[in-house]
Amino acid sequence: MSNKVYGYIRVSTQEQNIERQMIALLDAGMDRKDIYIDKQSGKNFKRPAYARMMRRVREGDLIIVKSIDRLGRNYQEIMEQWRIITKEKKVDIRIMDMPLLDTTRTKDLLGTFISDVGHAPAGHPAGQGPDGHFPQRHRAPGALLCGGE
Repeated sequence: MSNKVYGYIRVSTQEQNIERQMIALLDAGMDRKDIYIDKQSGKNFKRPAYARMMRRVREGDLIIVKSIDRLGRNYQEIMEQWRIITKEKKVDIRIMDMPLLDTTRTKDLLGTFISDVGHAPAGHPAGQGPDGHFPQRHRAPGALLCGGE
């Protein structure tokens, strides 16, 4: 069985238009039957279409969303959903308007960095340790380092 591609659309109210997100997903080659749509606030994660999609996805599948803010209403929720999708479900994700956020292209570096950013020590920029440096695992192979490192 081949891997499936799913799309997710969310608008905050019944009155808001899903058209921009729908057009983007259809233009990317999505089949309308594989697009899940929620028309309700992102104030909590009790979204029925999202929940159905998450029950359906399997390891190796791909979820495509137009914008990263469709995954949650704040940084913490977005990071938690990213972790669940990529680490627990082992599903790829592509954020259409942020090409760097595509785990089909940059799974190792990006997946590790994104999932770890939300677990930064208190009082330090995301991923930065108490000494002001980023741990070695966050550095790209062969990356030039500042400060003579």
